[in-house]
Amino acid sequence: MKRFLSLLIALSLSSLAFAAPAKKGAEDKGPGKEAVDIAKALTPTQEKKLLAIINDGDDDALTSLPGIGPKLAAAVKKARPVKDAADLVLIDGIGEATLKNLVKHAKDGFPTKETKTGTGSKKKKS
Repeated sequence: MKRFLSLLIALSLSSLAFAAPAKKGAEDKGPGKEAVDIAKALTPTQEKKLLAIINDGDDDALTSLPGIGPKLAAAVKKARPVKDAADLVLIDGIGEATLKNLVKHAKDGFPTKETKTGTGSKKKKS
């Protein structure tokens, strides 16, 4: 009887060990077709620069990207390394709309806030 119970416990534990990888595989679902299509608009150089900012950028670099605030920057850093621009939608908080904005930002040459506002917006001190 003890052997039977030991065998039953061992089988139960081994089934749990095999169940864990299957669950993880379900979480590793890739990006959808629309995200892949959005990311295809990037040239290889634009994607490389975007991924460099995503994978290596500090908080200032990440928050300079449209739609990325401090909370999302932390999620991006936790998800590193990101191998493909389409994979950005796998990060909690980044959807296809944010991906579209990031792609547009990259295609526009990664303008800074100063570039967007121009030089005429500064006030002169008297």
